[in-house]
Amino acid sequence: MAISRGGVLALSSKSEAASWSEALPSASAANISAAIHTSTDKTSPVNLDELVIADSESSFSLKKLTLNNLKTFLFSSPTFTGTTTANALNVTTLNGQSLSQFIIGGVTKKSLPSSNMNDLTQKSGFYYGNAMTGAPDADWWMYINAYGDSWADANTYGYQLAQKFWSDALYIRRVNNGVYQPWRQIGGGVISTSGPSGGIDGDIWYQYS
Repeated sequence: MAISRGGVLALSSKSEAASWSEALPSASAANISAAIHTSTDKTSPVNLDELVIADSESSFSLKKLTLNNLKTFLFSSPTFTGTTTANALNVTTLNGQSLSQFIIGGVTKKSLPSSNMNDLTQKSGFYYGNAMTGAPDADWWMYINAYGDSWADANTYGYQLAQKFWSDALYIRRVNNGVYQPWRQIGGGVISTSGPSGGIDGDIWYQYS
């Protein structure tokens, strides 16, 4: 039989209602909301747990949605693939593309800190650091790695483009069969009334009076 508990309709058996849509309208929205809010938390949901939804494709009638079906939907739009754990989705692809193909970086500017510009295991992307191994000097630099994808680390081909924090000059070097070639300045220079200061070998300083 149906039992009223503080104004909330409770069913003593599933046979008393063909569906939730027959039972819930007799209870007020406020009481339903209170019943949900005061229910016991379930901290580790499982696939067969159910949620109540209003089906927009069926005149907003009440329907149930299992967590398993919800996860299936989330994986399919957009197209994710991977596995699920108790706490997270372990996504391995996005719209058919492996996540290993995407360039990643820091949260704000999307560049990564580095201590070694000679590290052949670094991916193509954007980096920065100071006193880095292989840098033109021990100051702060931003640099870009651009490597061919068809070669292993030990015999890779590509180039690095570097710019010093305190200068407009650009420096470039290539990596040939896994061996970095010397840095070359490709632009920049300083125009000033003062004498040369700072910089590294190869910098151009134009002094005028």
